[in-house]
Amino acid sequence: MIRRGYDGTATLDIPGSVEKRSILFVKGMPTASNARSMDTLTSERRGDVTIVRLGESERYEIPDALIAGG
Repeated sequence: MIRRGYDGTATLDIPGSVEKRSILFVKGMPTASNARSMDTLTSERRGDVTIVRLGESERYEIPDALIAGG
């Protein structure tokens, strides 16, 4: 996890069996990843958790505290 408080961005690195997945958050919202271009990034909010989907095969539940600190 790399938080950049000065510009409100954070990069979350998730280890995987083949490659490390990286998801970029800007102002608390996921905006990009290192997934294949055909794996569309979508997200939804549930309380204090952001659910990130990359294509149909990857799903991550990211608590706000992990991205913003706390």
